[in-house]
Amino acid sequence: MFKTLGGLRWEALLGKAVAAGKCGLESEVEGEEMATIPTLQDAQSVMEATKILSLGMEELKKVFTTEFYRGVLGFTTWWCVFSWFLSGTFGVAYQSYFTQS
Repeated sequence: MFKTLGGLRWEALLGKAVAAGKCGLESEVEGEEMATIPTLQDAQSVMEATKILSLGMEELKKVFTTEFYRGVLGFTTWWCVFSWFLSGTFGVAYQSYFTQS
């Protein structure tokens, strides 16, 4: 994940479609104006509800940027490594204390 968030590519593993930037998913709500944000209660059909949910996901993408994910992943990695080191240290101290008796 750090490799992907750092802007590096997985070209060698995934082939040329990913390297060219073609994933097959296109956004349909890019050109629309955001005068009012509709809610799911306003939807009259399944297609309208899908459009509203797609718009909501696009707005969430603006909040959860690459920098956000990089920070969360770095913080989580640091805490996991720190807790692993701390539990190992306590384990060594415990074993050395009780094996001396």
